[in-house]
This record gives sequence, C-alpha cells and structure tokens, in this order.
Amino acid sequence: MVAVHQEELNSLTDKAVVLLATYEPLEALRLWFEHLIGHGRSGHGAAVAVEAAARAGGGRDRPPAVAALDLLLKAGKDARQVRSDAEAEDVLLLGTCLWRAEDRPAWRERRLRMLTVIIDGLRADPTRER
Repeated sequence: MVAVHQEELNSLTDKAVVLLATYEPLEALRLWFEHLIGHGRSGHGAAVAVEAAARAGGGRDRPPAVAALDLLLKAGKDARQVRSDAEAEDVLLLGTCLWRAEDRPAWRERRLRMLTVIIDGLRADPTRER
C-alpha cells in the first residue's frame, strides 16, 4: 500500500522543508499536519499508507511521512518548542485521528481542535522536561 502512494508520501518531506524555511517549528508542524489531513481525507488509500508508515517503526529506511515528521520534531526540539521525548511514529499515529473524523463541514472545526490538542501536547514545558 505504501508503494502505491509513494509520490504523495515523498511530497510530505518536501512540504516539511518548505514550511520550516518559512515558519517557526511548532507552526510548521501544525501546518504540515493540516496538509497531511488533506492527504488522509482525499483518499482512504493514502491514509492507510501513512498509517502503515507510522507502524513500520524506526528501521534504517524511514518512510517519507516519518522522515518528514522527524525533521519537524527535530527542528522543534532544537528550538526548544517541542518536548524532548516526542517520537515521530507516536505523533504520526496520534495524528491519524485527524482524518478519521467524519467528512462534514462541522467536523472541520473538530479536526482543528483535535490538532490543537496534539500540538499543545507536543509543546515543550520546562517543568515537565526535568
């Protein structure tokens, strides 16, 4: 399934690089997830491919979605905006809830609230990092 959507998945890394060049890491992460929601909502196959990538684990050949998220998280950690224990596979699995929400207009707000919960949970907190 991942191979079928390889081009779409590869574009996720490109998107991460562009966002990091334009925005602070935490905002880039939020915008990347909004982009990812579009991939998940646009076709069930793409959503399954992203989930498969997240479940693949931390092997040598990182799937593009995991590699992109690694890049975003590392930038956030380096800028002390993202908590140090955040792992790409975990965050990506959490993010899969974003495109599982029903595809109705009222649910756009719900998806954005859910994304805010994820981003706030990733936010570095000096008292928690001790």
